[in-house]
Amino acid sequence: MSGIRITVSDVSSAAAKVQELHHLPTLTAVIMGKILAGTSVLATDFKNHEGISILWQTNSILGSIHADAYERYFIRGYVDTADDNLPVTSHNEKLLISDKAQLTVTRYSLVRTPYSSRINLSFGNISECLGQYLKQSDQIKSFIFVTAAVSPEKKITRAAGIFAQLLPEGNKKKFTQYFRNRNHLFSKEGLFQGHELETLIKEGGFSIIKEAPVAFCCTCSEERIKTALVALPKSERVSLLKDEYIEISCHYCGKIRKISRETLQHWFQKEGSITQ
Repeated sequence: MSGIRITVSDVSSAAAKVQELHHLPTLTAVIMGKILAGTSVLATDFKNHEGISILWQTNSILGSIHADAYERYFIRGYVDTADDNLPVTSHNEKLLISDKAQLTVTRYSLVRTPYSSRINLSFGNISECLGQYLKQSDQIKSFIFVTAAVSPEKKITRAAGIFAQLLPEGNKKKFTQYFRNRNHLFSKEGLFQGHELETLIKEGGFSIIKEAPVAFCCTCSEERIKTALVALPKSERVSLLKDEYIEISCHYCGKIRKISRETLQHWFQKEGSITQ
């Protein structure tokens, strides 16, 4: 149907990878998986390689949650601090992510400069909070729902989301009809209900515009580290040269890199920023 755009994303493998990398307990892993799914479906401008960064300041033990979707097919994320093995319940999710919390969404695109929107969240689950953001920032009729499921061994088995937008030429009545009930699109295990999605596509006359795999990928590299260190103030560069090497770890993937004093001296000399 013209006038309605739907994005569906299954980020299960990426969510499982993040849980493994950061040794997340179940509730934190579920929250992270849902936020990764939400970040993925929000990056809808595929033509212009839109990227999305989410900063979720929870005001809880979790601290801030960070998630990025970039280059159309890659996502990554981390949380400052995990929960203390709380039970996976809707109420606990709401307590950890929305009580006096703030959500900042930054969008990147080939056709526009980056811009950020920040909202103060009302008490709700992750889907409801993302809905609050869309209502305040985009101000167009939309529907978003994210879900995550775990195995008996408390490992992420599914993380997915769906995002629908009513475009200016769309039919409001049909949009409400299709998306007034979020639960019919998913099973209890967090799986997309194949027959429901097929029915929605068929009855609505939707066409699949693009399909692509989504995977975890981190952008950290030695070149990025070099760029950041060379830009440091003079006093900080001098301090870095006092030790035989420095260690730098990536918050997203956990990789630790050792940079020797000789390498640092070479970088600083090459860029004209060495201090004697």
